[in-house]
Amino acid sequence: MHGHVCKCLRVHACVFLWWSLVHSLLGELDDLLEKASFLNGGSRVDVVAHSFGGMVVRSYISKDPGRAEEV
Repeated sequence: MHGHVCKCLRVHACVFLWWSLVHSLLGELDDLLEKASFLNGGSRVDVVAHSFGGMVVRSYISKDPGRAEEV
């Protein structure tokens, strides 16, 4: 089967420029997670990150674990 996509899956992408300062991107990530949660009926969202995006997400979680737990 080629090109099969689960219709129940929503993907929200965010590109972080690697030369940015990690802490300057946390607000952008927070806004994206809020929007994704809202668009998913207020449910929690799963985050998949790679490379620099992983560093941003890790910083987000460590800066405010309680906030991260909400999304």
